[in-house]
Amino acid sequence: MLRARDNPFQSDRIERVRYRFPDRSSLELLLQRLKQLDYRGALVGPEGSGKTTLLEELHARIQNLGYCTWLIRARAGPAGVDLPLQLGKNDVLLIDSAERLSWLEWRRLKWASRSAGGLVITSHRPGLLPTLLECRTTPALFRGIVRELTSLDEFHRLPPEHLGQLFAAHQGNIRGALRELYNRANTGGSEPEV
Repeated sequence: MLRARDNPFQSDRIERVRYRFPDRSSLELLLQRLKQLDYRGALVGPEGSGKTTLLEELHARIQNLGYCTWLIRARAGPAGVDLPLQLGKNDVLLIDSAERLSWLEWRRLKWASRSAGGLVITSHRPGLLPTLLECRTTPALFRGIVRELTSLDEFHRLPPEHLGQLFAAHQGNIRGALRELYNRANTGGSEPEV
């Protein structure tokens, strides 16, 4: 059994993994598209596909462009988002998990953000705002992330077919599959449970 700090899949190591863009895409191209959409768009994809990671990278990059950014995690229920009191053209709202908002909360957010310089959200489904990027996962992407987090010896103890089974068992949710690898490393297990 590993100590938590020696586990290659500990959360602070996973949080340092950067979003991997599909071929012919990059953060620069995403920023160009965001500008074309007047800084209003959605990062769309299933749970564990990297939307939050990408939103956090956008947060830093938009801030570097001179905007005042507000990264807000939506929650279910009344007052699903805590918004700044006054928003201006230099403010860009970044709302994670917009699908958690009720219809009424979504309308309130859209109304409040009308004077802001931008609104970027993450959502499991398209339709709330124009799609900026559709986030997807693949078994190869999952293997690449596992390879980044582990030593060569650790990586070779995780055969590709086992990683493929784990990816499939979590229906492409990379975050969920990495959590399972964390738990297995703590208990000494190596085979995916399918």
